[in-house]
Amino acid sequence: MDQYQFDNLARGLATNRFSRGQVLKGLVAGAVAGLLPACERERAESADGCRRLGARCTGSVQCCSKFCSRGQCRCKAVSKPCTGDQQCCSGICSRGQCRCRAVEKSCTNNQQCCSGKCENGLCRRSCPAERVCGTACCPEGQICLIGVCASATEGLCGSDPVTAESLDAARSELEAGATEVPLSPGGCARLRRTIVGGRTTHEEVVVNGAVA
Repeated sequence: MDQYQFDNLARGLATNRFSRGQVLKGLVAGAVAGLLPACERERAESADGCRRLGARCTGSVQCCSKFCSRGQCRCKAVSKPCTGDQQCCSGICSRGQCRCRAVEKSCTNNQQCCSGKCENGLCRRSCPAERVCGTACCPEGQICLIGVCASATEGLCGSDPVTAESLDAARSELEAGATEVPLSPGGCARLRRTIVGGRTTHEEVVVNGAVA
């Protein structure tokens, strides 16, 4: 288990946002979802001489997007005012405002969709991080546990929740070579691992004496 995995757990578990199943997922994977469409950085100038996204500028007239902000050619996020499609990260300016397309509406790229996901020419619902299972998205009410969609469980250990401090302590013990460490202050949630030849070959979370 590396520092990234622990930090991912700390962010979610310290605020009681992770269920028992999500803890196990957090031990093997982490994900962060973007909320706003990203503007792709391209070459400084296009064939017609205007400056592309990310290029330096002193005025909007220099930019292909017709929008220069803080010395860079940029695009505008959804709901920002606009005068043309080229100003919007989504490429859609309607009634003076940058907009995005709803689920099941036609699209040609992810930026056009409010969900950030364009698939087979249609905007699709994005998949929450805890439901991402390889290339699949688990149904609502399920989460991904070591590559398999499974039912989510209720909260973790009741009065003995995992905290950022308890995860920091567990990280230190693991770095020192421990094979079993408490994840919650009282030890209701624990991590067990098997090490062979200096490499971790198996990990499991135990909650109230049962493997999660």
